[in-house]
Amino acid sequence: MSFNTGGKLRKVVAIGDLHGDYYRILRILEEQQILIPGTLVWDPFSDNVDLVFIGDYIDWRGELLEGDQREWKMGSYKVLWLIKFLFETVEKLSKKNKSFTSRVYMLMGNHDDMMFESLSIFDIIGEDDVREIVDNPTGYAVVAQKYMDDPDSGKIMDAIMRFLNWFVQGGKETVASFGGLDAWRNSLNGDMGKFLKDHLMLGVVINGRLYSHSVPDKKEFWVPIQNAGKMQCGVKHRLKEAFLWGRKVWGFDFSTGQRTKPHTSAEIDEMLRMMKIKGFVVGHTPVRKDYPVMSYEGRIVNIDLHGVPGSQPYVEIYYSSGE
Repeated sequence: MSFNTGGKLRKVVAIGDLHGDYYRILRILEEQQILIPGTLVWDPFSDNVDLVFIGDYIDWRGELLEGDQREWKMGSYKVLWLIKFLFETVEKLSKKNKSFTSRVYMLMGNHDDMMFESLSIFDIIGEDDVREIVDNPTGYAVVAQKYMDDPDSGKIMDAIMRFLNWFVQGGKETVASFGGLDAWRNSLNGDMGKFLKDHLMLGVVINGRLYSHSVPDKKEFWVPIQNAGKMQCGVKHRLKEAFLWGRKVWGFDFSTGQRTKPHTSAEIDEMLRMMKIKGFVVGHTPVRKDYPVMSYEGRIVNIDLHGVPGSQPYVEIYYSSGE
């Protein structure tokens, strides 16, 4: 730790992929003294915390979770509700007390993005057809057949497959956690959806480390995260994909799932230099440990610990120069 005269001691608490693990958040927030135990009250002494959620809040797929097993399927909505509540709580406390400088950062995960993409199916096919797919996902071809002669049949089929891809990878449980298809759709078209669209981020740099859902594979996207918004629409979409899906750093091709040659240490050095950071803290690729895993001499930290009850967040203490 480097001591910065006149700086303020701060703490980062970064929580990895949750996939509906509501009780894991509560436990970590209590253990890190962010919430007063047994309540949802932010501890007033935790006034200098950077609380980072790394994405993939939704889509439980049968992994082990913490807490009451009877409530597991309700976790996705409860996770989103709690993070929204924490974000709004911190905003209120910051307005009341200028010395309160804690922040909540909500990063986008690939599952969160897939959910929003899936919502667009209502704009492309009839509502009754969506319900038919939900009731019988394996029989989607019956619905697709109705649109074979449509001039936009290719676009329609793509939308159906995108929805199905999300729905069978935990989306079914996410919809159930909202209270059903109508409640899910209305919530994402209402306050919850607006909150997520307004506050989900690709990444945030804290004390020189970039917190994002994943590490971009291709060099064209090794740019400072603050430059992401300046890219043209087509490139911006591919950049988002790179930050949500990249897995080369762990030796996987994200598009095929096949093993590939991981980045070398020299490539990581070049990546960090081009992005003007000293390291990454990411999720997306499960490591099946109960503690953050350091790779590349600590320059890349993986905190996707979902499915491992009792797992710990990434915690870093640092001195800030103030705001």
